[in-house]
Amino acid sequence: MRLNEKVVVYGTRVILVPYEKDHVEKYHNWMKDQDILEATASEPLSLEKEYEMQESWRRDEDKLTFIVLSAEKIESGSSEKEAMIGDVNLFLNDPEDDQAGEIEVMIAEKEARQKGCATEAVKLMMGYCYDKIHVSRFIAKIGKHNLKSYSLFKNKLKFRFESESEIFEEFTMELFMDEKGRKVVNVPFQELVRNTKWNEIDQKPYLPPAANQLLEEQSSERKDEDNKDSSLEPDPEKMFLCVKYGDDEEEAEETTGDGYADDSAPAPKPKKPKLQYGGIRVIEKEEKTQKNEIFDDEFDQVW
Repeated sequence: MRLNEKVVVYGTRVILVPYEKDHVEKYHNWMKDQDILEATASEPLSLEKEYEMQESWRRDEDKLTFIVLSAEKIESGSSEKEAMIGDVNLFLNDPEDDQAGEIEVMIAEKEARQKGCATEAVKLMMGYCYDKIHVSRFIAKIGKHNLKSYSLFKNKLKFRFESESEIFEEFTMELFMDEKGRKVVNVPFQELVRNTKWNEIDQKPYLPPAANQLLEEQSSERKDEDNKDSSLEPDPEKMFLCVKYGDDEEEAEETTGDGYADDSAPAPKPKKPKLQYGGIRVIEKEEKTQKNEIFDDEFDQVW
């Protein structure tokens, strides 16, 4: 899809970049693995056909794909080809529902599995598609024998079981972008662009959008300069787009049974700042430090 041909979606563990010709050779080598072919229900293609498929992904308006990169490797100076760990795709293939998309993810590099990469890649993709092409119903079709992928979508991504096909031997699962669905897509990200001067000294591979674009929504939200906290200003180096304060409606004053204000009622707690990205608003969680951070996404396997 041409929509994402210049888009970089920068998350915390992974980075989503458009599928380019430079990625094809490594992707082709992945698809020689029999386990990956079975897990993705794919057929092996020649290198020439793989290049044709890459062009198709860029042109077709009913397909959207990103290559998944390791953010750690990119930040350590690796090239995109070296940092490739998988891909995530969306198919707009329901003629009766233009807001539905079938999503799939593959983490091909074994060293990148069980680290939360598949979970974050899907969340980034859903957030991006919800915001940019207004997909609000996400569908995953999973082979009956692929229990790890079933657990990923059920336990980590909170998709619900919809149906079972005996003919195709697969489960169909769904997630709607209702209140529950929005809470699932709670990983901060920033939409960036490639830096054409990446190979020069002291240059970063991806650049944030212009400051006026990054902060366009914030200017109308933060009118009270007296309460402004510069420590919470959006930082282009960080992974979220902007910070918003308070709720849409003021909290109602607590009253007693006779309708008068209750002076004894405890003072309301200060409102937490909220992150907004991809059109979705979530409450910023308090950071908790741990001596040993362990990623429990044990189901992040190829499917």
